[in-house]
Amino acid sequence: NGGEGSIEDQTIRYNMTVKVPAAPTKAHYDFLGWYVGGVKVEFPYVVTANTEFVAEYAPTKYTVSYVVNDGTMPESYVTEYDVETPVTLPTPTRDLYLFDSWYEDANFEGDKVREIRAGEFGNRILYAKWLSATNGIKYQLANNGTTYTVTGYEGKDTVIVIPSSIYGIPVTKIADSAFDGKQRITSITVPDSVTSIGSYAFSGCISLTELNLGNGIKTIPSYMAQGCNKLQSIVIPDSVTSIGSYAFRDCFSLVSVTIPDSVTSIGSHAFYSCSSLVSVVIGDSVTSIGEEAFYSCSSLVSVVIPNSVTSIGASAFKGCSSLESVEIPVSVTSIGSGAFYGVAFYNNESNWVDGVLYIGNHLIKAKVTISGEYVIKDGTITIADDAFYNCSSLVSVEIPDSVTSIGASAFDDCSSLVSVVIGDSVTSIGNHAFYDCSSLVSVVIPDSVTSICASE
Repeated sequence: NGGEGSIEDQTIRYNMTVKVPAAPTKAHYDFLGWYVGGVKVEFPYVVTANTEFVAEYAPTKYTVSYVVNDGTMPESYVTEYDVETPVTLPTPTRDLYLFDSWYEDANFEGDKVREIRAGEFGNRILYAKWLSATNGIKYQLANNGTTYTVTGYEGKDTVIVIPSSIYGIPVTKIADSAFDGKQRITSITVPDSVTSIGSYAFSGCISLTELNLGNGIKTIPSYMAQGCNKLQSIVIPDSVTSIGSYAFRDCFSLVSVTIPDSVTSIGSHAFYSCSSLVSVVIGDSVTSIGEEAFYSCSSLVSVVIPNSVTSIGASAFKGCSSLESVEIPVSVTSIGSGAFYGVAFYNNESNWVDGVLYIGNHLIKAKVTISGEYVIKDGTITIADDAFYNCSSLVSVEIPDSVTSIGASAFDDCSSLVSVVIGDSVTSIGNHAFYDCSSLVSVVIPDSVTSICASE
């Protein structure tokens, strides 16, 4: 019956007794005994007819031992097997790790062992190999163990995909400086589960070319991607309502950015010195553009400021030397000092009329050489901060009824200014608006004015 062995011949007559034959062997099977007609024979055995003795075997049982290396085995699993029956090996678990495979070598050399196939034999000791589920990303439980926060990175991968959950617990936050200065990373994907990103989270990732932000983020924090000088484009999710200060400062390779309608404010220095930035689309809900927000974006050619914007900070577009086309809506009531200094439109002398530069309905700047009397163009709405600063030869100025706001230091140090006529629509006069106007004897402030910032 497939076995091997030397069986001694016996001469047997009717009603004689058969001695126990030698036990045969069969590789990877245990001999059960001799059988006649399916019934095991007990020896000595009396022969009364022609008889066939059949050797029967059972597969040898081999043990399987597991070294789980800090893991946990499932409730039931195979601990023995035989040569006939294939075995699917169990999958252990370990917090914050993914099970890679079983190995027969403690150092995980050789092939992975995922099953024991029919025909295999021998006692086995199997070693569990684990892979960090975090791929080097460090996590910390938060909110009484109900969420995870990404706190850092110690891996070697260059492409980082942050999971939305770890063993069912959602990842909701990326801490301050979590990936700060990780210079090898080229791509980071943030899942929709993340609702908060800390300051400096990706700052200084100088090889980062791709940053995919999930739709759960409410705020782009300050300094988030500062100095990511290979980042070429960024899609800001519709969930974002504000862009923090210095968020993309010195992203020298950033070519385009679209700011969605969900965003209401662009922080100071947000895109400072993004020298390759050619295109920027500002959403229709933005109300304020911060100080130096697009300072020295020297490749920016045009910008359309939506009707939602009411204030443009100091030096917001200063140094955008290629910016030839600028549209400022009538909604803007405050333009900070130097907001458009050094832009191509500013530098083009043909855009100056009688020594004064207007952009749309807004008076941006007067040359210091302007002298005598000056009547501001009717239809003007805003006089920018520092507009007539140090115009020491200006003697009188007439502000039409169309103007609603006079910016800070608008006529600061106009030492020869004697007469100012303020139109009846002005509602606010900025800080130091007429500071050091040493020749100014009197000013009539109309009843429309509701706000005058104090001078020191």
